[in-house]
Amino acid sequence: MSTNNLYRQRVRLIRQKKFLKSLSRVKKIFSSLAISSGLVAYFVFPALAAPTPISFANGSFEDGIPNIGSYKTLYAGDSTSIDNWRVTSGSVDYIGTYWKAADGSRSLDMSGNNEGAIAQTFSTVPGLSYTVTFDLSGNPAGEPTTKTLSVDAGSGTAITYNFNVTSNQSLQNMLWQPEKYNFTATSTSTTLTFTSETPSAWGPALDNVNVTPCTNLTTANGANLTAAVVDPSGTFSGTLDANGCDVGVYYGSQSGSIDNAKIYGAKEYGVFVDNGQTVNVSNSYIFKIGDTPPSGNQYGVGIYYTDGATGTVSVNTVSEYQKNGMAFTDEGTRVDATGNTVNGSGEVPNIAQNGIEFSYGASGSARGNTINGNWYTGSNWTSTGLLLFDVSANQVKTSNNKFMNNQRNLAVITAQSCSHQYGGFYQTYKLCPYLP
Repeated sequence: MSTNNLYRQRVRLIRQKKFLKSLSRVKKIFSSLAISSGLVAYFVFPALAAPTPISFANGSFEDGIPNIGSYKTLYAGDSTSIDNWRVTSGSVDYIGTYWKAADGSRSLDMSGNNEGAIAQTFSTVPGLSYTVTFDLSGNPAGEPTTKTLSVDAGSGTAITYNFNVTSNQSLQNMLWQPEKYNFTATSTSTTLTFTSETPSAWGPALDNVNVTPCTNLTTANGANLTAAVVDPSGTFSGTLDANGCDVGVYYGSQSGSIDNAKIYGAKEYGVFVDNGQTVNVSNSYIFKIGDTPPSGNQYGVGIYYTDGATGTVSVNTVSEYQKNGMAFTDEGTRVDATGNTVNGSGEVPNIAQNGIEFSYGASGSARGNTINGNWYTGSNWTSTGLLLFDVSANQVKTSNNKFMNNQRNLAVITAQSCSHQYGGFYQTYKLCPYLP
């Protein structure tokens, strides 16, 4: 190791000790319903082939030169030390044991001796939308307390992200925060670049980079969305991380089935069955559908059927949804939901969740489901375990459902008698009957 690096490491250790010592002194449309004894509100729920696999790799920087110890400083022009990545300017520290990584055992300090930049070029499909997710932190061993990182995918306009070091942070608890960057490919290859904007030897920390392709689509009702998987043939199974996409799996021009799948991370829908397609969903786990962290935005549905779609939904577990566990809407839509477990988030102040909803003339059955934990602690609205909105009693058969810890277990609402449209929303007043 050079004299400069020895000096720099010594300075870091001294500042680290001071920092740790100071610590000891010193967070498009779809059908949605919410009910209360005085008010109900809802609004209307708002092809391409499956996305091409991309060659992006080594997002957690695990693959590279061996024996880096605490860390190793890499300089501009180095394209061999970290597999698939190259240092394009300045210098970066390739972190080993110096701090705890967000994923795996390696990560980066984007300021080595000075601000650095890294880049990876990978294949893309022109016109296709992509989402880059990554974990951001900051080296807590030195100033400044605000670390800034920029991300660019060839757009010419970089987006900057900040991380603020606090007294709660340590080298073993880096308080990594998830971040997201979106771009639309303009070429068959794209270069993704991360650049430190912190003029210090203690810069932003980077780890766990992922690139997710999302297919652009238009639903039967005209909503423009993106999906991780579109119209898969046969039976879809396995694990799907749909982070960055509006939809996990979308069916709009082909019927099929989903079995033994784990689908998570989509913003608006886990499974979306549209346009009269027939899809059976079974033995699957759909979770973490909505914003991160969950918000009051009126989307985030685990399983959704609309526009005449049909099928069976059986023996699935749906949880950590933002708005509804399942929602089936529109005349001609028929779904039999049997033996599912639908777990809401319990008592929450941000949104009135519903477990299973049939609306706007949808038909089918809800039998033997366990629906738990849909409860809104805010004012005016009420969460419901099983919600039947604008459907007649003979359209949806219900039996042997088990309800636990829901604000209201079952509600049947007749919309025509008391609804009125207001700016795309339908406000329903005290005339609406509630049937337990």
